[in-house]
Amino acid sequence: AVNTDPDNPNNQTVLIQNRLPWIQKFYQYTAGVTNFRTSLHAGVFYSASASSSNNAFSTTWQCSNAASTTPYQTWFVEVSSDIVDLYNSAQKQNAYYYMAAADVFSALGYMEMLDLYGEMPYTEAGTGNPSPKPDDGKTIFNGCMAKLNEAISLFSKTQDAGAPSLTLGDMWLGGDPAEWIKFCYGLKARYMIKLSKKTDGSFNMDSVLYCLY
Repeated sequence: AVNTDPDNPNNQTVLIQNRLPWIQKFYQYTAGVTNFRTSLHAGVFYSASASSSNNAFSTTWQCSNAASTTPYQTWFVEVSSDIVDLYNSAQKQNAYYYMAAADVFSALGYMEMLDLYGEMPYTEAGTGNPSPKPDDGKTIFNGCMAKLNEAISLFSKTQDAGAPSLTLGDMWLGGDPAEWIKFCYGLKARYMIKLSKKTDGSFNMDSVLYCLY
């Protein structure tokens, strides 16, 4: 296009196969720091010295705000802001697998945010609203499960011939839709187990087993 610099893409021009690897990279950082810091808070890891700068909060319980908000910041600033754009750009190209990948990372991230923080912006997140309203846990949970269901459906389709191959942008599973479908079913099973202590009939072990087998 005229006056479009390929070395300085924006959210309208960046190639979808270039966006997905960065979503994967920064989600991994979000998940990693979540696992590390929640393990420290829970006392799984300890520091021998309360003066240790890296692990002081695991022995003193004097946690800085940054120690508990980093997952929130990295998710919303570095990952979720890209997911909506990836989905919309892929949809214009009938790149079903990239749409599906956006759904998967939406489910991964928001379920993690729900586990960590409880009520959280979800339905209005990523819409450009600077003050999105928070949603309750049921809304977020059901939304994440719906994303995984749509991802399974999209990964089961055949992309248009002109759509970029998933192998160009997928660092996780080599662009194999069948492996992504297995991953989606595994996540569904894992998330359904979260309902095992509910007494409202929402937990169904047969559904969990169906996803696993």
